[in-house]
Amino acid sequence: MRSWNARRALVVLAVLATFAFGGSGVLAAIPTGGGTIYACYGKSSGAMRVVNYPSVKCTSSERLLSWTQVGTKAPPLAAIGIANVGKIDSSFDINPDSNNAILGVFVETGSASINCLATLQGASVNGQHANVPVDLMFCTSRNVTLADGQGHWGLLLTMVMRNELPAGDGYWVNVYQEGAKSYGTPIRCDLPGCNG
Repeated sequence: MRSWNARRALVVLAVLATFAFGGSGVLAAIPTGGGTIYACYGKSSGAMRVVNYPSVKCTSSERLLSWTQVGTKAPPLAAIGIANVGKIDSSFDINPDSNNAILGVFVETGSASINCLATLQGASVNGQHANVPVDLMFCTSRNVTLADGQGHWGLLLTMVMRNELPAGDGYWVNVYQEGAKSYGTPIRCDLPGCNG
Protein backbone atom coordinates (compact mmCIF):
# COMPACT_ATOMS: atom_id res chain seq x y z
CA MET A 1 0.00 0.00 0.00
CA ARG A 2 1.46 3.25 -1.07
CA SER A 3 -0.47 5.91 0.83
CA TRP A 4 0.20 7.17 4.32
CA ASN A 5 -3.39 6.38 5.38
CA ALA A 6 -3.03 2.76 4.28
CA ARG A 7 0.22 2.37 6.24
CA ARG A 8 -1.35 4.05 9.25
CA ALA A 9 -4.32 1.64 9.10
CA LEU A 10 -1.95 -1.35 9.09
CA VAL A 11 -0.03 0.05 12.07
CA VAL A 12 -3.27 0.55 13.99
CA LEU A 13 -4.34 -3.03 13.22
CA ALA A 14 -0.98 -4.34 14.42
CA VAL A 15 -1.20 -2.32 17.66
CA LEU A 16 -4.77 -3.51 18.27
CA ALA A 17 -3.70 -7.12 17.67
CA THR A 18 -0.83 -6.69 20.14
CA PHE A 19 -3.18 -5.47 22.85
CA ALA A 20 -5.79 -8.11 22.02
CA PHE A 21 -3.37 -11.02 22.29
CA GLY A 22 -1.09 -10.08 25.11
CA GLY A 23 -1.50 -6.56 26.38
CA SER A 24 -4.56 -6.94 28.57
CA GLY A 25 -2.46 -6.82 31.74
CA VAL A 26 -0.88 -3.58 30.58
CA LEU A 27 -4.20 -2.00 29.72
CA ALA A 28 -5.62 -2.92 33.11
CA ALA A 29 -2.78 -1.04 34.82
CA ILE A 30 -3.35 2.23 33.00
CA PRO A 31 -5.80 4.49 34.84
CA THR A 32 -8.79 6.07 33.15
CA GLY A 33 -9.95 9.65 33.41
CA GLY A 34 -6.57 11.36 33.23
CA GLY A 35 -4.89 9.71 36.24
CA THR A 36 -1.25 9.01 36.91
CA ILE A 37 0.52 6.11 35.20
CA TYR A 38 3.20 4.22 37.14
CA ALA A 39 5.96 1.98 35.82
CA CYS A 40 8.94 0.09 37.21
CA TYR A 41 12.16 0.71 35.29
CA GLY A 42 15.00 -1.83 35.56
CA LYS A 43 18.12 0.03 36.74
CA SER A 44 20.52 -2.28 34.91
CA SER A 45 18.30 -4.04 32.33
CA GLY A 46 16.42 -0.97 31.09
CA ALA A 47 13.19 -3.01 30.96
CA MET A 48 10.01 -1.21 31.91
CA ARG A 49 6.66 -2.56 33.11
CA VAL A 50 3.48 -0.64 33.87
CA VAL A 51 2.15 -1.36 37.37
CA ASN A 52 -0.90 -0.63 39.52
CA TYR A 53 0.99 1.38 42.14
CA PRO A 54 0.71 1.37 45.18
CA SER A 55 -0.85 -2.13 45.21
CA VAL A 56 2.09 -3.36 43.11
CA LYS A 57 5.56 -2.16 44.13
CA CYS A 58 8.85 -2.12 42.23
CA THR A 59 11.67 -4.48 43.20
CA SER A 60 14.96 -3.24 44.65
CA SER A 61 16.54 -3.51 41.18
CA GLU A 62 13.87 -1.22 39.69
CA ARG A 63 13.10 2.47 39.91
CA LEU A 64 9.51 3.79 40.15
CA LEU A 65 8.53 6.20 37.37
CA SER A 66 5.27 8.10 36.99
CA TRP A 67 3.64 10.44 34.51
CA THR A 68 0.24 12.00 33.99
CA GLN A 69 -2.05 10.66 31.32
CA VAL A 70 -2.64 13.48 28.84
CA GLY A 71 -3.79 13.90 25.29
CA THR A 72 -6.93 13.14 23.37
CA LYS A 73 -8.70 9.83 22.97
CA ALA A 74 -7.76 7.68 20.02
CA PRO A 75 -10.21 8.12 17.15
CA PRO A 76 -12.72 5.35 16.50
CA LEU A 77 -11.58 2.85 13.87
CA ALA A 78 -14.07 4.21 11.33
CA ALA A 79 -12.41 7.64 11.56
CA ILE A 80 -9.19 6.23 10.12
CA GLY A 81 -10.88 4.27 7.37
CA ILE A 82 -11.46 0.86 8.94
CA ALA A 83 -14.96 -0.61 9.21
CA ASN A 84 -16.48 -3.77 10.60
CA VAL A 85 -18.67 -5.77 8.21
CA GLY A 86 -20.95 -8.35 9.78
CA LYS A 87 -22.78 -10.60 10.00
CA ILE A 88 -21.70 -12.29 6.76
CA ASP A 89 -23.77 -15.48 6.66
CA SER A 90 -25.16 -18.07 4.21
CA SER A 91 -27.45 -15.46 2.62
CA PHE A 92 -24.31 -14.06 0.89
CA ASP A 93 -23.52 -17.41 -0.79
CA ILE A 94 -23.28 -16.82 -4.56
CA ASN A 95 -22.05 -20.33 -5.45
CA PRO A 96 -24.70 -22.71 -6.88
CA ASP A 97 -22.58 -25.73 -5.88
CA SER A 98 -24.10 -27.22 -2.73
CA ASN A 99 -20.77 -28.70 -1.59
CA ASN A 100 -18.98 -25.46 -0.76
CA ALA A 101 -19.65 -21.78 -0.29
CA ILE A 102 -18.40 -18.62 -1.94
CA LEU A 103 -19.63 -15.55 -0.10
CA GLY A 104 -19.81 -12.42 -2.26
CA VAL A 105 -20.19 -9.15 -0.37
CA PHE A 106 -20.38 -5.63 -1.80
CA VAL A 107 -19.88 -2.61 0.46
CA GLU A 108 -20.44 0.79 -1.15
CA THR A 109 -17.55 3.13 -0.28
CA GLY A 110 -17.39 5.67 -3.10
CA SER A 111 -13.81 4.60 -3.85
CA ALA A 112 -12.47 2.91 -6.99
CA SER A 113 -9.11 2.07 -5.42
CA ILE A 114 -7.92 -1.53 -5.66
CA ASN A 115 -5.90 -1.01 -2.45
CA CYS A 116 -7.88 -2.75 0.25
CA LEU A 117 -7.45 -4.95 3.29
CA ALA A 118 -9.77 -7.50 4.88
CA THR A 119 -9.20 -9.50 8.06
CA LEU A 120 -11.49 -11.90 9.90
CA GLN A 121 -12.55 -10.43 13.20
CA GLY A 122 -14.64 -13.27 14.54
CA ALA A 123 -17.17 -15.97 13.84
CA SER A 124 -20.26 -17.34 15.48
CA VAL A 125 -22.15 -20.62 15.52
CA ASN A 126 -24.95 -20.25 18.07
CA GLY A 127 -22.59 -18.25 20.24
CA GLN A 128 -19.63 -20.59 19.61
CA HIS A 129 -16.73 -20.34 17.16
CA ALA A 130 -17.65 -21.18 13.56
CA ASN A 131 -16.63 -24.62 12.42
CA VAL A 132 -16.45 -23.79 8.69
CA PRO A 133 -13.04 -22.32 7.88
CA VAL A 134 -12.49 -19.56 5.35
CA ASP A 135 -9.93 -21.01 2.93
CA LEU A 136 -9.36 -17.85 0.89
CA MET A 137 -10.45 -14.23 1.23
CA PHE A 138 -10.00 -11.51 -1.38
CA CYS A 139 -10.92 -7.86 -1.62
CA THR A 140 -10.90 -5.52 -4.60
CA SER A 141 -12.87 -2.60 -6.03
CA ARG A 142 -16.02 -2.91 -8.13
CA ASN A 143 -18.50 -0.61 -9.83
CA VAL A 144 -21.81 -2.32 -9.12
CA THR A 145 -25.22 -1.38 -10.53
CA LEU A 146 -27.63 -1.08 -7.61
CA ALA A 147 -31.43 -0.86 -7.47
CA ASP A 148 -31.37 2.79 -8.61
CA GLY A 149 -29.89 1.65 -11.95
CA GLN A 150 -26.67 3.60 -11.30
CA GLY A 151 -23.13 2.32 -10.90
CA HIS A 152 -21.72 2.64 -7.39
CA TRP A 153 -18.04 2.19 -6.47
CA GLY A 154 -17.11 0.12 -3.51
CA LEU A 155 -15.31 -2.86 -2.08
CA LEU A 156 -15.97 -6.45 -3.19
CA LEU A 157 -15.17 -9.03 -0.54
CA THR A 158 -15.02 -12.69 -1.60
CA MET A 159 -14.77 -15.48 0.99
CA VAL A 160 -14.18 -19.05 -0.24
CA MET A 161 -15.07 -21.98 2.04
CA ARG A 162 -14.65 -25.73 1.58
CA ASN A 163 -18.15 -26.48 2.95
CA GLU A 164 -21.52 -24.82 3.06
CA LEU A 165 -21.99 -22.32 5.86
CA PRO A 166 -24.77 -23.64 8.14
CA ALA A 167 -27.77 -21.43 8.84
CA GLY A 168 -27.13 -19.22 11.83
CA ASP A 169 -23.37 -19.20 11.35
CA GLY A 170 -21.67 -16.02 10.29
CA TYR A 171 -18.47 -14.03 10.15
CA TRP A 172 -17.48 -10.51 11.09
CA VAL A 173 -14.78 -8.92 8.94
CA ASN A 174 -12.69 -5.76 9.34
CA VAL A 175 -12.30 -4.01 5.98
CA TYR A 176 -10.31 -1.05 4.71
CA GLN A 177 -10.32 0.55 1.26
CA GLU A 178 -8.04 3.41 0.32
CA GLY A 179 -10.07 6.55 -0.39
CA ALA A 180 -13.32 5.22 1.11
CA LYS A 181 -15.73 8.08 1.80
CA SER A 182 -17.95 5.88 3.98
CA TYR A 183 -18.84 2.21 4.39
CA GLY A 184 -22.36 1.21 3.36
CA THR A 185 -24.47 -1.73 4.42
CA PRO A 186 -23.06 -5.00 3.02
CA ILE A 187 -25.18 -6.59 0.29
CA ARG A 188 -25.00 -9.93 -1.55
CA CYS A 189 -22.88 -9.32 -4.62
CA ASP A 190 -24.71 -11.13 -7.41
CA LEU A 191 -25.55 -7.86 -9.18
CA PRO A 192 -24.32 -6.42 -12.50
CA GLY A 193 -20.68 -5.45 -12.06
CA CYS A 194 -19.86 -7.93 -9.29
CA ASN A 195 -17.95 -10.22 -11.62
CA GLY A 196 -15.82 -7.50 -13.14
